[in-house]
Amino acid sequence: MTDTSEPSRRRWGRILCAAPILAFALSFAPGCAPGAEPADTAPADPTPIVVFWSLDTLGQRAALDDGMCARLGAVAATHAAELACLEGGVSPSSWTVESHARLWWPALNVGARRADLYPACDDPSVLARAAGALGGSLFLGLDNPRFADPFADTRCDGASPWATGVTEAWIPDFTTDLATMAAVPEAERPWSQALDALGAAAAAGGPAFAYLNDLDVGGHVPRCVGDPEGAECQLVWRYALAAGIVVDSDDPAVTMATTPFWSSVHDAVQLDHDSAASDLRAMVYGTILAQVEWFRVSRVEDRLERLFSTLETAGRLDDLTLVMLGDHGEAPCAEEPISKVRACGHGDLPNEWNAQVPVFVYPASTGQRWAASGFVGNATTPWATANLAQLAANDLGLPAPEEWPVAIPAGRATSWACSRSMLLGFSWGVDIKGDRSVRCDHERCGEFDWHALADLSDGPMLATDLPASLTAREEGTAGQPNWFMAACAGLVPD
Repeated sequence: MTDTSEPSRRRWGRILCAAPILAFALSFAPGCAPGAEPADTAPADPTPIVVFWSLDTLGQRAALDDGMCARLGAVAATHAAELACLEGGVSPSSWTVESHARLWWPALNVGARRADLYPACDDPSVLARAAGALGGSLFLGLDNPRFADPFADTRCDGASPWATGVTEAWIPDFTTDLATMAAVPEAERPWSQALDALGAAAAAGGPAFAYLNDLDVGGHVPRCVGDPEGAECQLVWRYALAAGIVVDSDDPAVTMATTPFWSSVHDAVQLDHDSAASDLRAMVYGTILAQVEWFRVSRVEDRLERLFSTLETAGRLDDLTLVMLGDHGEAPCAEEPISKVRACGHGDLPNEWNAQVPVFVYPASTGQRWAASGFVGNATTPWATANLAQLAANDLGLPAPEEWPVAIPAGRATSWACSRSMLLGFSWGVDIKGDRSVRCDHERCGEFDWHALADLSDGPMLATDLPASLTAREEGTAGQPNWFMAACAGLVPD
């Protein structure tokens, strides 16, 4: 991690930036998001506080099975607050960095810039534009070291492109492993550092904004770090013993806290044709849910309480718009419908496990208004969570720049995995219209339904009645085998 002599920099790189986009942002005239009528727009708050908080790796099915809506709602209720729990959201990617980039930088969802997996230095994020236009502060507290990816092909005067237009940012060094992260005191973690700065700015009055990333709360590996003796974790440990992955003398608490252990378990599950597939899914999913519960109880609920208390103490809770959402989900070694391999985790072809994510909005009236606007759907009407940043910009009176795509009405969504992170190259994608989808895994494509997962045994079903707008995605485009591969290469101009 970054090591400097200044106490506030002990663990995290702290970036102090002027907001270079002020003049650019102030050139915008107030207006509405594409497709929205003026009546759908909330009155602009002259001193807004807007916080986007990503619940890293949290999928919709896991959030429902955990009862997270009610549990977070109970925390909000202690402050006379109510959350809107939105279902049906489709993440822009099954890959962490790509998902965040396509949410906070809408221009990355259209045309040639689909190939840009990292922000450009002259393209501030949605909240950076808002902070510049309204004269507020913007804080980044990103717990995931992936945001300091050294393979990013963009640097802005030597700094991360994520920090363009940001007042202060805390991002772990890329080499920080998860065991090291777990040992860092909560007060010194990026999320908490950014909350402290947001609280100070809120107390001083005026607008304030934050992007927060809460690492691994949705079941990312390594799992069982908090409770290795739990029944779900002990089941996996016995499986690993039988598979020869570990031996009796190994310490479960130490071994299960490593990513290689889980990679070996996933590899064994994918090759295991002697055990019932349903039993293997249940075993893996049990550890995902145990992780979700442990992180919610030990961290997420406390962080939400601290956020509300901080702003309530400053007399600013009524100024807050909070959007909590999964950046993607985690698949429990469920069969991938095209390649027929068992998909364990995320980062590959977006599917119902890793693309459907929960969204929690405060105040609840804002989430309900966004749903009424036609850009947010429900459990039976899929919608693009990438719309959320544009909806927030609309509420702040910031119209979309020309390079932003038109907001996608509910009932349609696209999710990608075009990442070149760590020098890897792949192109996966799914395009959804209503209850139908087309999916392409590199050159291979397939036609399936799309629905909210009912339970662990649920999955996509083959479909043959897709609309022409979806089947066209399977056709060769711009010299590429299909539309997704062409779009990932930035060759589709729309």
